[in-house]
Amino acid sequence: MADLAKTPRREGWGVTYDQPVASAAIEAVEASVGGRKALIASLLSGPTLPDDLAYVVGLIADPRNDARKLGQLCAQGGVTLGEVLEAYKRGAMAAGQVQAVRAIAEHIGPVIEDAMARARPHDVPCEDCTGTGSVSVADADPVPCVACKGTGVRRILPELDRQKFAADLGRLLPKKTPLIDQSDRRSLTVGPDPSPAGLVKILHTVDATLHGKSTPVVDAEPAPDPKGAEP
Repeated sequence: MADLAKTPRREGWGVTYDQPVASAAIEAVEASVGGRKALIASLLSGPTLPDDLAYVVGLIADPRNDARKLGQLCAQGGVTLGEVLEAYKRGAMAAGQVQAVRAIAEHIGPVIEDAMARARPHDVPCEDCTGTGSVSVADADPVPCVACKGTGVRRILPELDRQKFAADLGRLLPKKTPLIDQSDRRSLTVGPDPSPAGLVKILHTVDATLHGKSTPVVDAEPAPDPKGAEP
């Protein structure tokens, strides 16, 4: 098996990162992404890599190349540091999306339960008496709370929109179908013929679409007598 550390991927690759300034910049970039292990993890989390990038990832992950600088591995594989960082970005975003999905999955249950509970009549502690059923009056004994009638709770009736939202969560509401589909809309569009005859044709199309029957089309202007105006 050939030694990957000594096998150039592309012949005649002219880019080099051996200069001290470039090498220091690349090391700073590698440190900013969390080090080589974090870089490898993100690169492997993204979409399928092209052959050249996959080869460089193999070089980076090879323990025999731990002492070699990232720029040298990029140059050996014939890819630029920018290509590696672009692949890192895609992988990091993919890993972040997985974490977001996991967080949503862990907390969506209580959110749905709360939405369903609020979509039906429910009791809440009375705000006026803080759930005690009575309110204090200056220089007098507490009196029953008027807002909750001394019960300490208030009945909340949900709004229709909240109930529709809950029903939609359960996929109980039918999807609305348009009254006129896209092809009918195109046929109803007023084009370059805004004359009375053109409007009559539009009304004819509306009747045919909505009611399944046609309205006789009457020309807005009488046809000229082919024999002429004079007898």
